[in-house]
Amino acid sequence: MSDDNPIKRWTAKRKAAMVMDIFKGKITAAEVARQHDLTVFEVEGWFDEAPQHGKRVQGPSQGCQ
Repeated sequence: MSDDNPIKRWTAKRKAAMVMDIFKGKITAAEVARQHDLTVFEVEGWFDEAPQHGKRVQGPSQGCQ
C-alpha cells in the first residue's frame, strides 16, 4: 500500500485479506498497525471478526466437493 492513497475505510474483505496475510506470516499485526496508523489492538480485533465473515463467504462452496 502506498502512503499516497491511504485506506480510509476498512471493509470486511480488506480486513479478512490482511488477517490471512498475518496468519500466513507475510506480515505482523504490529507492521500492519504501523503502516496504516492503527493500533495493534485494532488489528488483533479483526481476528475475532474474521470467522464470522469467513463462514459467510465460504458457506455456499462447502457443499461442492
